[in-house]
Amino acid sequence: YNDNSLLYFGQFHGLFSESMWHDMLLHCCPGQKQAEMCSFSTNSSNKCLSAVAKANAVLNYGLNIYNLYLPCAGGVPNATRGLGSNVRGISRDLTDRKNLFRGQPSLGAPHSDRVGEAPLSIPCTDDSLMTGYLNDPYVRYLLHVPANFTKPYAVCDTNVSNNYHRTYKDMAAQYEALIQAKKYRILIYNGDVDMACNYLGDEWFFNSLNIGTAEKRKAWLFQSERDGMQ
Repeated sequence: YNDNSLLYFGQFHGLFSESMWHDMLLHCCPGQKQAEMCSFSTNSSNKCLSAVAKANAVLNYGLNIYNLYLPCAGGVPNATRGLGSNVRGISRDLTDRKNLFRGQPSLGAPHSDRVGEAPLSIPCTDDSLMTGYLNDPYVRYLLHVPANFTKPYAVCDTNVSNNYHRTYKDMAAQYEALIQAKKYRILIYNGDVDMACNYLGDEWFFNSLNIGTAEKRKAWLFQSERDGMQ
């Protein structure tokens, strides 16, 4: 759900031109109305792949994948970069983009051929405060990091990214088991401007479980301010 919903997310947030969105619907889901869920990732026609690749290029350029509305820390690159590439080498968001369009390898992020333990960079994101905090000796002591473990903290690691093997491609069975056990309280939370795990895809996933709802959605208030929906 996360890949198809990301394209709807981009459309709903005004990232695509009308003609670009029209081409995606026309070539990927001909005859389908805009309000219906188009499965862009399952159509392997060249025209569909081309239309989706153009949309992906928009999503991948100069935007913080974890917060659409934040400024691009470090500045936007001068030229549009390819999916998953970065002026500093491998990007952290490449690992998240590997989760998208797994059925269409040509649309997903490429596997890195870079070796070693160099940290992955995060385009448009400044992780210096978090990195500095977690590398502080006193913080490492409080976290029980062994004194003889000298490797510094990094947001992500190239070796981990390249060698991680996915165990599950669909977590529906795990969610269903937890819910049916009736022993756990489960919170599914999404930031409304997070593109790495967008709210729409999670809503589609939850609806696919056919669990039903105890009450209608309502405003989520915190300290007398509306902070979202619940």
